Amino acid sequence: SLQFYFRGIHHRHPKGVEFKWILEGYETTWNPATDAEYVSYPNLPPGDFTFRLLACNDSDVCSEPVEFKFEITPPIWQTVWFYVALGMGLMVITYAYIKIRERRLLEEKRILEETVTERTKELREQKEIVEGQNKHIMEGIDYAKNIQMAVLPSEEDMKEAFDDHFVFYRPKDTVGGDFYWVFSEGDVSWAAAVDCTGHGVAGAFMSMIGTDLLNQIIIEKKIDNPAEVLAEMDKGIKLAFAQSAKEFESDQGMDVVLIRIDCKKKVVDFAGAQRPLFIMQDGELIQLEGNKLSISCAEQRRNEEFENHRHHIKGNTVAYLFSDGIVDQFGGPKGKKFMVRRVREFLDETKQLSIFEQSVQLTKTFDDWKGEDIEQIDDVMLLGIRL
Repeated sequence: SLQFYFRGIHHRHPKGVEFKWILEGYETTWNPATDAEYVSYPNLPPGDFTFRLLACNDSDVCSEPVEFKFEITPPIWQTVWFYVALGMGLMVITYAYIKIRERRLLEEKRILEETVTERTKELREQKEIVEGQNKHIMEGIDYAKNIQMAVLPSEEDMKEAFDDHFVFYRPKDTVGGDFYWVFSEGDVSWAAAVDCTGHGVAGAFMSMIGTDLLNQIIIEKKIDNPAEVLAEMDKGIKLAFAQSAKEFESDQGMDVVLIRIDCKKKVVDFAGAQRPLFIMQDGELIQLEGNKLSISCAEQRRNEEFENHRHHIKGNTVAYLFSDGIVDQFGGPKGKKFMVRRVREFLDETKQLSIFEQSVQLTKTFDDWKGEDIEQIDDVMLLGIRL
């Protein structure tokens, strides 16, 4: 606040003196005459001012005006230089912030790159370890495949047992749980198509157990009844898993189609564990059903025994043994299962073909049904034997 104090002198009538004033630069007209001897101007803005004052007596005779010129400078925060300095300061602060941020980002980038490099090194080392382990696993699986192929009947074994035959065998993985087995002695030949629990390595181990049981029961013990052979296999697999039965939560076992052909008597004896036998005789397809029992390490819920079925061979007769892999394979235009019905239809449609031609047609039919986009879901096996 700015205040002006003043006094006028009049010898005859001192109390009759009045004052008029104007603050040029702030006011545009003179203030009315008053006997007040001071004036206050609060909150004047910055600028140049001239205070003019007149003293007048009671006859309205006024003195020459007196004046006082002064300047009110703006506060520093209202000056141009302040704004310039402020702008420069903000620029410096912004630049400093950017440089600090940039340095921090570069440091974070460096730390991240070091971390990535370290993690990449660790991943590379882990990848090498996994690749090494995978190599050993694949070598083991390939070795298991070689063993399984060595255990499966060779083409010479098949020809020795059966003059005319075909084998459609396609494991889902490198090794499989499906296997076939043949044996011949004199006028008698045996054939089995076995579907073990699971596929891959686990199924392959089960197939080794199944092959060993068939060798023991038929070749060593010389049991000549298919139903008795299945019963002995059931006992054998229970014995094999007896010490570790608690470790297996699911039912470990196998489904079997087993036939014994006596060429001299012209008969074929059949027993099945959850699998049927198809016989095409003189253009007529005959389906022999097996028992609804599996060869299993678990105790059977039903008190039932395997049954033997005898069929007399007449004329042109072909037996077909197969696992459920071909039946359960999805495919076709609607992505449905192949089903037993289509197996019957295929055999009926190709009954006039030779065994070799039928084998070629079966491969084509299965591949066309599965297509390229649908995965094979299980091991697939089908044997055709001319009796």
